[in-house]
Amino acid sequence: MSRLSRFASCVLVLLCATALLSAPTLLRAQDAPAPIALDEAGFGVAQRDALDPSAQAEFALDLKAGDRVAMDLQGESDALQVTAFRAPYGDLVMEGAPEAFTYLAWAPEDGAYTIVVENTGDAAAGFVLRVVVSPAPLPTKKILTADAAGQTIPVTVGDPFQVALDTNGGDGYAWTLDTLDESNLEAVGDSATVLLGTMPGARSEQLFTFQAIAPGTATLDFTNTRAGGATPAETYSVTIEATAAGDEPAPQPLTPDA
Repeated sequence: MSRLSRFASCVLVLLCATALLSAPTLLRAQDAPAPIALDEAGFGVAQRDALDPSAQAEFALDLKAGDRVAMDLQGESDALQVTAFRAPYGDLVMEGAPEAFTYLAWAPEDGAYTIVVENTGDAAAGFVLRVVVSPAPLPTKKILTADAAGQTIPVTVGDPFQVALDTNGGDGYAWTLDTLDESNLEAVGDSATVLLGTMPGARSEQLFTFQAIAPGTATLDFTNTRAGGATPAETYSVTIEATAAGDEPAPQPLTPDA
């Protein structure tokens, strides 16, 4: 081979190498979220033997509007966390007790949702993710909890509101409404029981939805009893003051302390 031929061959090799280095890097397409199969009671499990540091694992759930989702994460490392509950249009707010690796979320509409588990540590670790889905009505703007007991709560005629009461459903306890003044209040659908965890003994929440149909005052009385139990374990009472739209009392201005 002549000196000119060898020079031409070297130039060709350099050009090929430069082209390869300057070519755009092809990113590997992310795997689709793995679906979580639910049993008849709404429970499902997903797991990974090892999740690399800084890596994410995505799992899919098909939900109905109002569905509540409780998630319990058991990981080999505290660096494993549920970092997102995602709708097609973005991440949604999660509640619960993240420090205890228990997370709660709900579906604002029918569709596919994604749970994201992330390894925020510097070593690979495995995990088991347990979920339970509880059918429930969509949350109303006004939700009364145990903090409202004994109070008078203003509502507007035509606007639904909910009473949400915690109970130990695993031990057979349940809330029941004693009476309902149907002259100005009506129940909207049946009550729903929402599981707040996937583990045995996890507490649950009962949701009661009402709507004021006429102005007036009424008291909602609830008792929490076990099937066959004679004495209520707990009672709950709240007074509802319904006013017509436009007749709501004006907010009182705050007066600074002297």
